[in-house]
Amino acid sequence: MREQRTSSAMPPMSGEHGLSPAERSLRAPTSVGGEKRLFYTLKEAAALLHISPETYYRGVREGRFPGRKVGGQWRVPCGALHRYAEGEAEAS
Repeated sequence: MREQRTSSAMPPMSGEHGLSPAERSLRAPTSVGGEKRLFYTLKEAAALLHISPETYYRGVREGRFPGRKVGGQWRVPCGALHRYAEGEAEAS
């Protein structure tokens, strides 16, 4: 017998109970086309943290958020952003 769901929202994956929406959003795939993704764009990183790109850029310049220039464009290492978000979650 199939289980019927009363909501169209997908249930959390195991281990996601008790996570904030920001923490759940950081579980976004870090691979594209089967290849491991190393960087987010600054705009993607800002969206994952639910802040504006301008706020993220200012935070990178001030050393509060991870990020570096790669080929003249700002990039955010996926692992560094995840570690930052986990540290923020622990502090709150």
